[in-house]
Amino acid sequence: GVRASSAPFSSVKGSGDYDGYAVAICKDIVSSLSKDLKKPLTIEYKEVDTSTRYTLLDSGVIDLECAGSSYNAEKLAVANYSIHFTDSILAAGKAGTSIKDLNDLAKAGVGMVASFSGEKNIRQFFTDKGVEITDSNLQKAQNYDALFLLLKQKRIDAIITNKAILIGEIAKQKNSKDFVILEETKIKENDKLGIVSPAKDQDFTNKVKATVKGLYTNGTLEKYSKQYFGDGLSAESK
Repeated sequence: GVRASSAPFSSVKGSGDYDGYAVAICKDIVSSLSKDLKKPLTIEYKEVDTSTRYTLLDSGVIDLECAGSSYNAEKLAVANYSIHFTDSILAAGKAGTSIKDLNDLAKAGVGMVASFSGEKNIRQFFTDKGVEITDSNLQKAQNYDALFLLLKQKRIDAIITNKAILIGEIAKQKNSKDFVILEETKIKENDKLGIVSPAKDQDFTNKVKATVKGLYTNGTLEKYSKQYFGDGLSAESK
């Protein structure tokens, strides 16, 4: 399971091929499985989004979800997580925005992708600030392309998601310098992201976790981190 718009974890290139940090990890997982089984395995990419990924995983349509998925304890009945990354949940806005910190963010209209695993954190943030959540101050879109369009049209003031995804999605924009990461708006730190596998297949998940841990130990995750994110972001496996 991959996503066309979740750079730099998973995105589709002009050639139609999928690439990204999480996609590279999944390729290594498949390679490791091939060696164990002593036969070649073919990767079939199936596009998913935040609203379909768990259903497709639980039904067996996909075996792995290879994107920037946050650990979600509420989904453990259908999903296992092989943690490969820690990140912050924060906001990005247009250059020159008046949003400087969390107090400013509480007064703003923000957007997020539907079924974002960090939605609970976002809602708790507004609740803690004493702000009633409405469709005007918390809007949802199906993907990040749609969110950036809302931001360009001034229908929202900021986008909230994982920092790594914001970096990747801003880099994709034609005028990337028009957007900035708002470092002082961290709603959550050390948000754990992972490759997602089916909860009902523990043997498969154990293999996935062992492979990801091996990639961390031998330095491959660090190499992928620098390749896809640059410095300043943390790859890990637990």
